[in-house]
Amino acid sequence: MHRSFLFLGFLIVSLPASAQTTTSDSAALQALLEEVRQLRQDLQTMSAAVLRAQILLHRLQAQETVTARSAQILDEARRRLSDMQAANKREASNIKNAEQFVNDTASPAGDRKQLEDWLPGAKVRLESAQVQEQELQARVIEAEELQRVEQAKLDGLQGQLDRLDKELEKLPQPRDSGPH
Repeated sequence: MHRSFLFLGFLIVSLPASAQTTTSDSAALQALLEEVRQLRQDLQTMSAAVLRAQILLHRLQAQETVTARSAQILDEARRRLSDMQAANKREASNIKNAEQFVNDTASPAGDRKQLEDWLPGAKVRLESAQVQEQELQARVIEAEELQRVEQAKLDGLQGQLDRLDKELEKLPQPRDSGPH
């Protein structure tokens, strides 16, 4: 009988200890499970942010290329316009000088006749060149507008990238788990 009381006493003392161990194990498992869930959520959030940043960087690179090309188009249009304006100015000056020469009675008659024959064609060519100059001016205006639009798109993408960078800075930093 003494043995059964001893066994019963041992059983009574060990039951609460067993229940406490189960409760503390369950709490530890719950805490671990919650931490794993949080880590998974953090990983998903970070993965989405990284993917978004990669997409944005690719768009930014493509837009930089388009913007650079529009700048080249604008530079070329301005160069062509400048060349055309200089050529037209020279041609107008040549026509003016020729007209003065023709109107000067002291000029040799043979030279005057040659310039009189040249002047109508030169004036027609200058008028045509002036029309081309106006068309080039319109192209420059279009190229400037295109450059402004493309630069605005590039600025918008850079702004988005800056905002994303600030969002990423706000994310919790990885915890240091100590020496490995």
